[in-house]
Amino acid sequence: MLLVFLALPAFGQVVNLWHIPNNTQDIAGGISMRSPIDPSANASTTFYQGVWRNNGNNDQSGGSLFYRFGNSGSWQSTNLNWHSNNGSNQFWSASVTMPSPGAVVQYYFRVTFTNQPTTYLYTSGGNNAQSLSESDAQGGPFSVTVGAAPLGMTVSSASAGTLNADYTTSKLFIDEQAAESVPVTIAFSTGAADTVEAEVWTNLNNRERADDDANGDSIDDGIISPPAPDEKPEGYISGAYPANGYFQAHPMSGSNGSYSLTLNATKSGAYRLTARFRTAGSSTWQWYSSNGRRDHCITVTPKIARDMRVYEINVLNVDSTDDTFAGRSTLESLTDNTRWNLDWLRDMGLNTLWFQPVHPVASEGREPSGGWDTATAPYDPGSPYAVKNFFEINELMTVNYNGTNTLTQNREASMSAFQNFVTTADSKGVHVMLDAPFNHTGYDCEIDEEGIALMSAAGVNTSGWAPGDKIKDREARFY
Repeated sequence: MLLVFLALPAFGQVVNLWHIPNNTQDIAGGISMRSPIDPSANASTTFYQGVWRNNGNNDQSGGSLFYRFGNSGSWQSTNLNWHSNNGSNQFWSASVTMPSPGAVVQYYFRVTFTNQPTTYLYTSGGNNAQSLSESDAQGGPFSVTVGAAPLGMTVSSASAGTLNADYTTSKLFIDEQAAESVPVTIAFSTGAADTVEAEVWTNLNNRERADDDANGDSIDDGIISPPAPDEKPEGYISGAYPANGYFQAHPMSGSNGSYSLTLNATKSGAYRLTARFRTAGSSTWQWYSSNGRRDHCITVTPKIARDMRVYEINVLNVDSTDDTFAGRSTLESLTDNTRWNLDWLRDMGLNTLWFQPVHPVASEGREPSGGWDTATAPYDPGSPYAVKNFFEINELMTVNYNGTNTLTQNREASMSAFQNFVTTADSKGVHVMLDAPFNHTGYDCEIDEEGIALMSAAGVNTSGWAPGDKIKDREARFY
């Protein structure tokens, strides 16, 4: 018998082929023969096939992985590629991108040799089987059900492309006056096939509600927003909720752990976005922004920002005639068509003015002109980056400044001059951009009516306060 066996030619024998999906012993590195063993939606899965080389008598030359999505339909194929040798064993592989969660993927292997007939590898009764007939393989393919993709989220738009949502920024541009909008598509993989609902949580387009106080905590919702509600409001039918919330929940469409939603960005501003989901039998929301992941940012910028050609100016010196107070330039002199003016700016091909701070300049704490250890007079008019009042225009910037007038009268004149300048700039197609140095307050910075209102809303007793009061005299913690 032994002599007869050795006399048989190798060609024509059924060779030793195998594919054991959860086998991690044969391939170096502990790779499973289906990797990953449990495929996830929209992710690549690699299928490995092994062959015993039998001292070269089983010389595999290639082959194909045949697969289909579902239990019927036409088969697709992709080439097998050599992966590695391990002793007398050789391994070949092919990769396929998985379909949506819950889909069934069927597959079998077609293996070619230089010295053996083409052989098909499939499954029968839970065990590997091989045949020279492809119909046998198609009747008993391997099978796997696709699971939900790992927890993750992407945000896609035409200008920013597709971004991993974790702590990234989508930069969008619109012409709000022309009622333009930019579609933003959020794709959310919950990582759980038993997900029953998913929602986007964002303040997109809700900039006007930033100073609302929906939960009555005396803090603007734009500073500390109310928490997301656990349940939809009574009588809810569809759409975003809460109806007038600064942040709102937007239900997503999908199933089996894969959800999506498209929102339209219609208003300029800076916004945040995250998502949450619940699984079957659970009332607890699970958030994308957890376990080290952070919210996504969306900035919506006026389209004109992409075509801005900027010129920076200091009002008091850009058109000055000498270094005296009388020779200073003013808001009015910027439009009098002498020396520096808006027409000259446009002729230079520029369309945007970037103003250094235009606010009243602080007096206290100015450096002496001869240095700190001298008794010389302080620098005048001081630094525009030491602001005395963020809600007023520097009274020295108007030609109508009069030293005999009250401070209020001079500031009213400068505010009027600034408004007139902006109107003229608009008529000549010149955009105006202000440098607002919010952290650069002078020692004698005034609280103003706006500051009193903010303090009052925060629960501070502002009885007896006046707009011209110094912040440090009313709320020292700022300093």
